[in-house]
Amino acid sequence: MKFRPTDSPPAQKQKRSELTLAERLALRPKLSPLDPQQRYTVEEAIVYLRKSRKTIYEDINSGRLRTIVEGCRRYVPGSEIARRSRLPTEAA
Repeated sequence: MKFRPTDSPPAQKQKRSELTLAERLALRPKLSPLDPQQRYTVEEAIVYLRKSRKTIYEDINSGRLRTIVEGCRRYVPGSEIARRSRLPTEAA
C-alpha cells in the first residue's frame, strides 16, 4: 500500500529521549509491592533492583546476592531483593 497525499501521514514513533518525564514513567513496568516471602525470577529481580543483567549475575557469582536453584531455574528470594535495595516491605 502506497502513501497517498490525501491520506494522513503515518504516526511517527518518538525516540525515548524525546518523551516527557511523565511519558517515560508511564512506559516503565508496573511493580507490585515486594513480598519478602515470595521468590522472584532473575528477570523480575533485574526490574526491582534496576540493575543490568550483567551486574545481577556478577552479584550472584560473587555471593553478594543469594539465590535458590531449583532444577535448571534460578530464583531470587524477596528478602534478598529487599536487603539489596533497602526497599520498605509490606508487613504481613
